[in-house]
Amino acid sequence: MGKKTNFPNRVKPRVFKSFKELQSYNGPSNRRKSTRYNILTFLPATLLYQFSRVVNCFYLFNAVLQSIPSVSTNDPLFTIIPLAVIVALGIIKELIVEISRWRADRKINSKPCKRLTGQGTIEDTTWSGVEVGDILQIFDGETIPADCVLLRTKKGTNGMCFVQTTELDGERNLKPLRSSRYLDYYFSRIFIEKQMKFKAEFIEPCKDLYFYEGQIILSKRSAKTGAEKKKVINVDIKMFMHRGAVLRNSGLVYAMVT
Repeated sequence: MGKKTNFPNRVKPRVFKSFKELQSYNGPSNRRKSTRYNILTFLPATLLYQFSRVVNCFYLFNAVLQSIPSVSTNDPLFTIIPLAVIVALGIIKELIVEISRWRADRKINSKPCKRLTGQGTIEDTTWSGVEVGDILQIFDGETIPADCVLLRTKKGTNGMCFVQTTELDGERNLKPLRSSRYLDYYFSRIFIEKQMKFKAEFIEPCKDLYFYEGQIILSKRSAKTGAEKKKVINVDIKMFMHRGAVLRNSGLVYAMVT
């Protein structure tokens, strides 16, 4: 039996008293959204951004002065037209950049992936449809859709798999991960047949690429003695799979979204 994890003061664990509670957790969406505006806010926000520039404010102030007959020495159109052109070009540029962000988000969110159902079958979904508690089936060469805890690896690998995190930290070397032998061996009994009580504690998502802590507590009542046996599995960074990492040289793995 593993030892209970003492979480450091800087993190607060999320406690799930059952696997069903984990799957119903109302956490942040896995949908990527890098766009800055929507249809209603685009024009006001971009106009505000254009006039946050000192040069544009200067020409706007000058255009106002040129429109006052007692102060003006030139036709105000000579100031208003260039200013309008500059502002319009700035808005068009921001629109093009925003559309490119929207297209990139749509491409990422619509990427296909596979997850395990409660009946033990595999169903197709997309990255945007992935939720906390989902058990994903990930193959070699695939990018990991969400932050996951490694549960099971291909037979004959002794619980080992490898990920490449070049897109996250620039490192080209493969990083080894190892699943819990207990979770690997009793995978079907725990997550498909539901023969064991499930409880888990995981820290909130954080930006630290080299830190993760949690624990999975499994219990089952003996049919002979009636006594409840518990198994505590400590989860650390060696079992954690970051979103954006790529699975390499591992065949396939199963991982649970946390």
